[in-house]
Amino acid sequence: MIKNFKELSSTPSRRKALQIIDSGLESINTEKVMKNNIKLKNSTLTIKNKKINLKKFKRIVIIGFGKASSLMGKEIEKILSNRIDTGIIISTKELNLKRIKVIKGTHPMPSQKNINATKKIIGLISNLEKDDLVICLVSGGGSALLCYPNIPFKQYIKTIKKAFLSGKNINTLNKLRKKYSHVKGGKLAGLTKAKIISLIFSDVVGDDLATIASGSTVKKGLKNTTNILLLNNQVTLEAMKKKALSLGLKPIILTNKLKGEARVIGKRLIKTLKNKKGKNIALLFAGETTVTVKGNGKGGRNQELCLGAIEDISKLKNTALISIGSDGMDGTSNAAGAIVDNNSFEKAKTLNLDYKKFLKDNASHPFFKKTNELIFTGLTGSNVADFGVIIRK
Repeated sequence: MIKNFKELSSTPSRRKALQIIDSGLESINTEKVMKNNIKLKNSTLTIKNKKINLKKFKRIVIIGFGKASSLMGKEIEKILSNRIDTGIIISTKELNLKRIKVIKGTHPMPSQKNINATKKIIGLISNLEKDDLVICLVSGGGSALLCYPNIPFKQYIKTIKKAFLSGKNINTLNKLRKKYSHVKGGKLAGLTKAKIISLIFSDVVGDDLATIASGSTVKKGLKNTTNILLLNNQVTLEAMKKKALSLGLKPIILTNKLKGEARVIGKRLIKTLKNKKGKNIALLFAGETTVTVKGNGKGGRNQELCLGAIEDISKLKNTALISIGSDGMDGTSNAAGAIVDNNSFEKAKTLNLDYKKFLKDNASHPFFKKTNELIFTGLTGSNVADFGVIIRK
C-alpha cells in the first residue's frame, strides 16, 4: 500500500514501522470490509447480525457520501446486482458503476458541485414510499461532500473555513455544519418515507454516529432509519498489533482516541516511549489530532505531528515514528503522512533546515519533501481517520 516503501526502509526500525503501517492499511480495505460484513442469500440480506428480507421492498436505491463511498458502492453493486433500481453517490474517487451514478465532489471544502449533487440525492429519495429501501453508504469526508446550506453559500464557507483553520475538533466543527444545513443532523432521513439502512465507516474518535459525516441519518425519533457501524480504527489497531507480534516486537495499544494539537502530541508520544522499559517495543495509536493554522505553509496533522517530535526522537536510539491519514491524504498535501527517526534531526541540520521555522509556518510538507521522509499511498478509498506507530529496537 505504501508506494515508496523501499525508499523509506533505510533502517530496521523504519522497515518494521512501515510494515506495521502497511498491515493497518490492508485491514481497512473497503472491498474486504464490505465482503466480510454483508451477505446475500436468496432474498435475505445479512449485514453483520441484522437480517433484511428484500421481498418486503418494491425498490432498492443506493445513496452515499464520503471518501470511501464510491468503493462501498462498487461492492454493494456486486452483492445486490440487478436488485438495485438506481443510486447516486458523492465521493472523492470517481468510478463508473452500472446502476449507481458516482459524482466526484470537492474536499475538504465544499463547492457548488457538491450542493448540486446533494440536491440530486434529495430529489431521488424524496419521491420514494414506505415500501422502498434506501441503502446509505457513509464515510469520513461526507460532511463536506453532502452539502446543502440553509444560509448563503459564501457565508457558509466563511464560517466553516474559520472553524476549520482555528483547530476546532470534529465534534465542534460538525455542530456548526449541522446548524447551517438542510441535510445534516438526521435531516436527510427526514426527507423520505422510505426505510433507510446506513452502513457507516467511522473516522471519528469514539465512533459517535451523530458526528460521522455530520450524522445525516442520525437523530432521536427517526423511525425509518437503522444505522450500522461497519468499520472503525479498532480494526486497524488489532491488525497492526498482530503484525508487530509477527515481527518479534512487543505491541502496546496506547489509544484509539488520540486527540490534541498535533505538534504537541508528537512530543508527548516520544515522552511516553521514553517511559517504557526494554527494547523491541511498538507503541500503536489512532485518532485525530488538530492543527491550529497560523502560517501559510502546506501540510497536514500527521506530518505536523512528526515534525513536532523530530528533535525529541533524535535523543533516542534505533527509534522510528510514523503517523498517517488512512485515506491517503494528509491535510492540504498529497502525502498520507511522514516518518521520522533518531537520525532525522541531524539530517535536517545538514540540509540547513530549521524545523521550528517550518512548524511556525505550518509547512511540514515542504520540510519532509526536502528530507525525503513523506509517505505516499495514493487515495486508499477508505477512512478511519489517522493512525501510527513508534518502534524502538
